[in-house]
Amino acid sequence: MAEIAYESREAVPEAFRDVATEKDGRYVIDVVNKADLNQFRENNIKLSQQRDTLQADIAGLYTDLGMDPEKREDWVENYRALKKIKQQVDDGKLVADTTLDEALASRTGEMQRQHAQQVEAQRKAIGEREAEINTLKAQLNKAAIDREVITAINNEKSGALTSATTHILREAYDVFRPMDGGRLVPFDAEGKIMYGADGSTPMTPLEWLTKLREQSPFFFKGSVGGGASGGDNKSTRLTPAEFAAMSPQEKMNRARAGV
Repeated sequence: MAEIAYESREAVPEAFRDVATEKDGRYVIDVVNKADLNQFRENNIKLSQQRDTLQADIAGLYTDLGMDPEKREDWVENYRALKKIKQQVDDGKLVADTTLDEALASRTGEMQRQHAQQVEAQRKAIGEREAEINTLKAQLNKAAIDREVITAINNEKSGALTSATTHILREAYDVFRPMDGGRLVPFDAEGKIMYGADGSTPMTPLEWLTKLREQSPFFFKGSVGGGASGGDNKSTRLTPAEFAAMSPQEKMNRARAGV
């Protein structure tokens, strides 16, 4: 279990103050709750097993019904024809000349209708299970990004303002994707991997913060003040909240302008 400690409650990012606990005179945040992470994984495995079982059941029903999924319309037409025959039998119109085969066909049609309803119910259940699995995966991915990026933010080399943690994380969600083994890999707007200084290894969260500082200096220490450009330069600075409210195109234009 990874922990991040702050000297005072005020130093804890606002978004995480509710979960910070006091420990040895400092305020500590559990970046990832190990119990919750294990529960996520167990649920994911169970849901995957349930989905596989339901898919196997549907395949069995298709076999029992003699239904080819790719010829569904033919099967429906046959069912409608059998239903008409059943109605004639019920009305007494086929009593005199009905045959055993027709009676069996009527009974078979009713059974097929019931099986079709079961297939549709199980198909719906599979869709719901897959939606739950996707939700769990998204939560695990977000937790992985939070852990790695917050650790980088708290690294003295990053120079990031802890008060901008929430805004920096929003930017990170659009860049990083957890890959096999839990390793974070950054992607640019065109879906290409962003590499670090060696040109062959994917950029780490700490390296990404260095790049972010060039585009959004107001998320970092020493980003506000006068300098050689005087009042005009200061007037172009944005607060984290103002930057977060900008559209992606506005952010890109500002980065290209070097402000």
